[in-house]
Amino acid sequence: MKENHTPPAWVDRLLEELAPADLAEEIKGDLRELYFKAVNDTGVRVAKRRYVFNGLGFLVKRFFWKKDPYNNPNQFMMLSSYFTMARRSLLFYKGNTIINTLGLVTGIASALVILTVIRYELSFDTFHSNSDRIYRIIP
Repeated sequence: MKENHTPPAWVDRLLEELAPADLAEEIKGDLRELYFKAVNDTGVRVAKRRYVFNGLGFLVKRFFWKKDPYNNPNQFMMLSSYFTMARRSLLFYKGNTIINTLGLVTGIASALVILTVIRYELSFDTFHSNSDRIYRIIP
């Protein structure tokens, strides 16, 4: 009569719960191979004991499994990487950084001055009902 030996199911459930999803099936397959080899070599009791110890050994290694940094649900990860690279570049090329920053400041200041002058010029006589038909003559 052929005996049907199965490894402890509670170890499989524990692995499914605690192991990473992409590794759980592979770990269980490896453990089963070792289990059936141990059944043929040493017997069922020793094989089950080894299966439990090996399964718990994989779970102990769980604390050393590294999280995949590229599978992070954080959407701002690439943005923080851009800021890190920009900061490093700005610190390495200090001369270019100063020239670019002064150019940016000058451009923004010029745009604000032009905007202020245009708003000032367009603000005369806007309280009249037909203000678009009023012309101003300056001597």
